[in-house]
Order: sequence, then structure tokens, then C-alpha cells
Amino acid sequence: FLDGMALATITGRCWTGMTSKLAGFVAVREQDAWLLGARDLDAVEEELLLDSPVGRVAADGIGADLAERVRRDLDGPQSLHVHLDLDVLDSSEGRVNEFACDGGVTTAKLTDAMRGLGTLENVSSLTLSAYDPAYDTDGRVAEVALGVLEAFFGQGS
Repeated sequence: FLDGMALATITGRCWTGMTSKLAGFVAVREQDAWLLGARDLDAVEEELLLDSPVGRVAADGIGADLAERVRRDLDGPQSLHVHLDLDVLDSSEGRVNEFACDGGVTTAKLTDAMRGLGTLENVSSLTLSAYDPAYDTDGRVAEVALGVLEAFFGQGS
């Protein structure tokens, strides 16, 4: 499923021929990756994630206290990779892609979570994925994406 391949690619599970051609690319260890809010997974994605040490946070677990949960669950000072599928955003906040659905996270909770995660000293990388501008006809999701990046990097209010 193409929408779920971003995390699989950066952890070295797929597209290895392509990533081997990228100067300096090093796969993220799965135990160092945290997947924020993935939901509405297909059966194969769910099975692969259950067999993986990737940390997962359900949509209802995303909020201001997320950084503390991640800090508590980390095993030592390892590197931390944060992966955010933007389609965790509730569809009432904006349409991220064709798979957007109700029951997601509000912009406020997502921004609070990213602000907290940005304070963790061992964060080494961040990916945002699952955004299709063709579905973001009013630009709200692009604004949310920029806002969570600003919060994560300590520039948001």
C-alpha cells in the first residue's frame, strides 16, 4: 500500500534498491521509530506493524503529554525518529488525501504533541507523509503541516 510505504522505506523494509542510491542514506532502526496516529490500516500493514518494534501511538493518544510517554518508553539514549502520517488529522480539520476519515486528531492536539516531541533531546529525524495537495483544496492541511513543523522546531506559539 503506497500510502504506508514512507515509514517502511526509511526503516529499510522496502525500496532498498532505490535508497541504496541515495548518498548518505542510512535506514532508521525500527526500534528507534515512532509512528504517530496511524489508523484505518489494511490487514497486511496491521500485521507488519504488530511484528515490528516500531513504537505506535493511536490517534486518541496524541496530545500534550505524548512526549512524556515517548520519553518513558524509550530504552536508553537511543536516536529517535518521529513519523507522522498527516492523515491522522480529523477530516473536519482538512482533507489530507483520499483516505481521510473522521475520528482523527484535532489541529490543536497535534500541534501540542509535536511541540512536546520537539523538546526531546534524542530526536534525530522527522518525516511527514500522506499529504496529497489535490485533496487539500482550501489549503488548511498545508497550514496545519507548517504549523506542526514550526511547533516541533520551537518556532510555533
